[in-house]
Amino acid sequence: MIARSRIALATALLLLIGAPVALGSTASAGSPAQSSTTGSTRAAGALATPGTAGRDYATDTFADPWDYSNGDDLLLDDGGPAMKVSGARIAAGSARMRFVDNGYISPLWGGYGNRMSLARDGSRRGNAVQSARYRTVSFQAWSSRQVDAGLFWFTCPVDSRCEGGMPFRLYAGWHTYVLRPGASGFGLPVNWGGALTGIRLAVSPGAAGTDFALDWLRLSEPNSGAAFTFSNPAGGAAELVWDGDANPSNNLSSATNWGVLQQISGTSGSVDLSALPAGNYRIGVRRSGTVATWTSVGLAAPLPRFITPNAVGDKDYAATVLKNPWDMNGGDDISRIGNARSVSYSGGTLAATNTSNDPFANFRLGAGGIDTRIYRNLTITSHYDGRFNLADTPDGGTMARVVWQRADGGTGQTSDILTYSGTRTVSFDMGLPDDQIVEASVRNASFLSSSRLTSLRWDPNEDRGPRRWYLHDVQLRSDFATTGTFPIAWQDAAYQPGGTATLIADTDRAGCNGVTIASGVTVQQGTNTTVWNTAGTAKGRYWLCLRITRGRAVTSGYAGGVLVVGTNPPGFVAPSGDPLGHWDAGTLSGGSYRVAGWAYDPSVPRQAIHVDAYDSRPNGTRVGTRLTTGTARPDVARTHPGAGPNAGFAAALKLVGPGRHTVCLFAVNVGAGASRSLGCRTADVGSQTGHLDSVVATAVRTLRVSGWAADPSSATTPQRLTFTVTGPAGTRSGTGSTGFARPDVARAVPWVGPNSGFSAAVPAAGAGQNTVCAAIVTSSPPAPDRSLGCRTVTVS
Repeated sequence: MIARSRIALATALLLLIGAPVALGSTASAGSPAQSSTTGSTRAAGALATPGTAGRDYATDTFADPWDYSNGDDLLLDDGGPAMKVSGARIAAGSARMRFVDNGYISPLWGGYGNRMSLARDGSRRGNAVQSARYRTVSFQAWSSRQVDAGLFWFTCPVDSRCEGGMPFRLYAGWHTYVLRPGASGFGLPVNWGGALTGIRLAVSPGAAGTDFALDWLRLSEPNSGAAFTFSNPAGGAAELVWDGDANPSNNLSSATNWGVLQQISGTSGSVDLSALPAGNYRIGVRRSGTVATWTSVGLAAPLPRFITPNAVGDKDYAATVLKNPWDMNGGDDISRIGNARSVSYSGGTLAATNTSNDPFANFRLGAGGIDTRIYRNLTITSHYDGRFNLADTPDGGTMARVVWQRADGGTGQTSDILTYSGTRTVSFDMGLPDDQIVEASVRNASFLSSSRLTSLRWDPNEDRGPRRWYLHDVQLRSDFATTGTFPIAWQDAAYQPGGTATLIADTDRAGCNGVTIASGVTVQQGTNTTVWNTAGTAKGRYWLCLRITRGRAVTSGYAGGVLVVGTNPPGFVAPSGDPLGHWDAGTLSGGSYRVAGWAYDPSVPRQAIHVDAYDSRPNGTRVGTRLTTGTARPDVARTHPGAGPNAGFAAALKLVGPGRHTVCLFAVNVGAGASRSLGCRTADVGSQTGHLDSVVATAVRTLRVSGWAADPSSATTPQRLTFTVTGPAGTRSGTGSTGFARPDVARAVPWVGPNSGFSAAVPAAGAGQNTVCAAIVTSSPPAPDRSLGCRTVTVS
């Protein structure tokens, strides 16, 4: 257990407690009073290295930039990765919260010492920030008021003896901050240097608090991307401004997607753009609140990602040996539950409540036990009620562990596995060296051994109170292995045409060097497959690295798990027998994408199998939905007798967010073989839409507006609307929402629900011509509200 006093001590050392701190020369941010900019736009032509986003730590290490489009980008649990935050959430591409006092968040969470490191912990091997390369910290943040703040860094988990920091100031509204850390302040001993395992942003509003949001954050390598050559003919002080859209009227401190990147002087010069994320921008020089000329700039960064091999692994022990995966669909997945009551199984979830601080669930094993030389990759999906808290008290102990026993009498257990709030999936290679897996304070037998496991259990928490906990899915899988050829599946998650790929087999997870598998491979949109013929390759365990080059932009990324070339272990032959299937149809209606096809696995004839659907969204996130066969397909049964009569599948997937979605289907393997891709297809989801049908003057002071509105991503959700009235008496405003029956719209636009209509009374703006403009309140902030146009009516 981590005692509460230890956490409190660490917190006190990490917060800004002193007097207000002035903004120094190491940071740049826009003035609190930012005004609108105007000007013309011309094509980009002043770039020294056009089209290249700078090297970024999160992109290089995780193939996933810190754009806060998914929950993996930032842990927000108060009392550990964050402190003194409330209402913390990640939504619509930003992290939002309120600091109720002096507190912090951890863009890179280092974890605690002697604990199992999770996939993105800075203390996990291979995840440390190489500060000699990544020397610029830039981010787009919002605060409801001006407050003191600080950037802190660590070279070990939670200890002021290995901590450094620098002050800066948060201004009210949205601003771009560019920090270049060096010598440490606050009396802390560590300058920016070496391998950093933690990065924190501390905010010091005092008891008055402040609302805070973070839109993106980068640890970038200076001068690793495009440069911008500016012209400032009048000379003197000016600002270099970036803008993410073509609308100058929204360049206000109340809006994100723009900012001041740097203060400049002189008549011309060059500015490094590595601090900006990949994207399309306008760059301009602002003087006296005006940009005379904008230059369009595109910054690109490929995002290489492996589909196989991956961290979850290949053949599942329970599905292969027991013919019954540990999917928690019933009590036959568990052999024993201890120190828990109110046990239930429902909808693929085991639920129970502690009766002591040592609850556990033993997984059902086969008569021969588990050969851990084959099955070593453990993945667990779970969650609990209540909050994250590590104290050794009731409502604490949110840490788990895995415990095992071997046939030779040896027993072992992992170090603490910190379980953060929410439903989370964690994956571990249990075959790593003991110093990365087992609890150091007790005598342990290694997990990986020629002696088979006779017992394997999950201890979900150590709460002394009656905490309710849930277990959704457990998999113990083999490494991916081949004795001949292997189909490597991969993608560029930020696909643009013109990219080429190089695949490398590395003996470690650093440097992206080793045996070249293929080079000059044209990158296609969606899933790419490169078959590796391993003939002549030395037997061993290989980390695959994917390097994608697009113009001058180059990004490399490693697979989440290894590929074993040769037998695994010696004498084990990887089985074969992949599922068969076909994706027959995919049709889009609004935000609903209906897929249909068939699949079955020859290893389990006539048995229903899973089909996994993955939606790669326009915002860069990827979500999965598990489907199941079971629909009658007599045509398939006639041509494939082993499929049985019900090999079909059909389902409607909800595609959230406007833009191009890439949907991929996989028939999930059971027993011998590997899962099979059924292909990928694209679907373009529209944005919120509607129509302002009429504006009628019903009285001198009142106007009646009507029309319809809907959101393809959620067709039946009521839409909120705003109305602006401009007339002789000035400007008036009003609001409304859909909810009125519009069967005519439902007939014309089939995906729209039956109640898409709106009708609202708004105040007139005096006798004479009144212009009424309507807009749908955006469902995807910070995107702007969607205009439905304007109508003019005469008020008499």
